[in-house]
Amino acid sequence: MRILFVPVLCWNRLMKMAGKRMTRKQFIFIIACFIQGSSFYTMYYYHMAGNEAWLCLLAGILLGMLVAYLYGALGDSYPSCCLVQINEAVFGRIPGKILSFFYLYTFIVSCSMTMRETSQFVAGDLLMETDWIPILTVFVLACAWASNAGTRYFASVSTFMCILMYVFTVLLFLLLLPMIEFKHLLPLGGHSASEYGRSVLYCTLMPFSELVVLLFLVPDFKEAREQKNLWKQFVLGILIGAPFIIILVLRDTLVLGPLLTAFYYPSYEVVRLINFNVLSHIESLYGVLLIFILFFKSAVIFYCITKALARIFGCRKNIVFTAFTTGLMLLCTQQLCSSNVSLMNLALHRIPYVLLAVQVGLPALTLAASRVKNTVQNKRSSVKCG
Repeated sequence: MRILFVPVLCWNRLMKMAGKRMTRKQFIFIIACFIQGSSFYTMYYYHMAGNEAWLCLLAGILLGMLVAYLYGALGDSYPSCCLVQINEAVFGRIPGKILSFFYLYTFIVSCSMTMRETSQFVAGDLLMETDWIPILTVFVLACAWASNAGTRYFASVSTFMCILMYVFTVLLFLLLLPMIEFKHLLPLGGHSASEYGRSVLYCTLMPFSELVVLLFLVPDFKEAREQKNLWKQFVLGILIGAPFIIILVLRDTLVLGPLLTAFYYPSYEVVRLINFNVLSHIESLYGVLLIFILFFKSAVIFYCITKALARIFGCRKNIVFTAFTTGLMLLCTQQLCSSNVSLMNLALHRIPYVLLAVQVGLPALTLAASRVKNTVQNKRSSVKCG
């Protein structure tokens, strides 16, 4: 049981070293850890593309960088502003707040999905025969604590956790080498063009479109100059975090092959196959690290939801909205779906299109409207000067 306290001890140790705000390097690693926290999305990739999920993911990463460039360009246009402030600056106070509620809805859905998956994973695979509701309650309260602590806590642990997850994942990959069969990567080209298109779109949207939530962290930079060229920081974060997901997908595919869709958490089931004397129960440690990285992502989104609510309603006391968000997430996560099957259907057939419309469509519209608005203002000022 002592091993369960290792992440907490590391977290507290690093928090004592934290400053009040984050640096550019810390923001990059927050992005990387956020992507690593999307590890459970791999099970959806397998249902979309099977053994070719890794190819679709590679294409999705390239498109994800374009999406990240969009977010960076939007942030660079309005330095020191969060997403709500950007919407208000472009569309006006009331329309901007209304648009912000659409973003807020997608943040709640993403956070609820991660919390639901984590709670059911713990209840079903780590603490078997345990109801997932109490686990969810503890998980949400932990996210509320982290949210109340602020950006400095995410910044302080992101680098350590990112490196730790890579080291442990590579170690597991090496231990699984005897079970790898390269024939599991074949055959290729077994899907139609539309299926490949849907799979690539899915790998792009989940998780890369979710990075828009991190625009709420931009005002927390230590220095104003670090807020420039945000797109570079987003792209670097993807380049650091995305290979982790590729390693998971390749490992699962090479080991499980046609059994990829037979398990609900294939990445965890693969680790269970390791049986090397003292390492026979290494999946327990892997499970703890998975929970911690999923907690990181959930806590970041939870914090951004709290900041969004506080900004929309013009309240500086985040503690009030932290309490409100805690109750909201408990309710939404329980009501998100009725079973794992319905969660799978929701994640595969509905959520991606909502994310496409809101987390890609709205930022593109906002950036276009901002450029048009600036062009009109420049023309008016030049006419007055003339």
